[in-house]
Amino acid sequence: MKAKKKPKTQLDKNDYTARYEQGKKAYEQLTELEKYLISTKIGPDLRRWGDNLFDADSERPLLLTAHAIVEKLLGDMITTRLSHPDVWLNEADFRSRTNLVMALGLISDREFNICRVLNSARNSAAHGMGPLQEKWRIEIMRLAFGQNASSRATEPSALQDALYELIISVSAPWIYTKVDSEKKNILEEHSEKFKKLIIERLKQYPNYKKVFQDDKEMITLKKEVEDELARELRKIESL
Repeated sequence: MKAKKKPKTQLDKNDYTARYEQGKKAYEQLTELEKYLISTKIGPDLRRWGDNLFDADSERPLLLTAHAIVEKLLGDMITTRLSHPDVWLNEADFRSRTNLVMALGLISDREFNICRVLNSARNSAAHGMGPLQEKWRIEIMRLAFGQNASSRATEPSALQDALYELIISVSAPWIYTKVDSEKKNILEEHSEKFKKLIIERLKQYPNYKKVFQDDKEMITLKKEVEDELARELRKIESL
């Protein structure tokens, strides 16, 4: 039995190019430690969830899968801010998660609107037997493609492409929040090594006392030490 092919998206080449350049620029601004966290702890999850979206073969599964992915992203962001997240998350629905993530300042108005529309469209699809209501299709297209929504709506995989775009939008603050949280965790886990690297780096300065009086120097020092820690962690993983 042949494996089912994943449907190809119809995203325009210019969309891919712009998205790639935007992502490349943001990635280049990360520290080595942040890149390490994305490649080992964060990126694999996001790629797996994205594959789930491409496995869906009709509108209802597409919408339900996209909704589930975003619900997971929201839950992960909340987890980084609560001491006992499961106590709250176990009883929280999608709308509650959206409101809390917004209240915590983890998403912007755009991501908030995406979540609200996605939740309303999902509820409409889940409680009805017919195709997705046109008003929700229009809203999803508008949020995903803006002024190009009308021309993109006629493409064969329009809904899939639009939902993929919305997931990308919500995954941006998710990545930022996860990297920030994972970085704190890894620095705590390797605190002694981190302190040792700082001391070694400070010894290379002619007058290390001045470093503590200059904010720019402190930021540079922290980045250099984080980069060194990331290189050492990669070496350990490669053994």
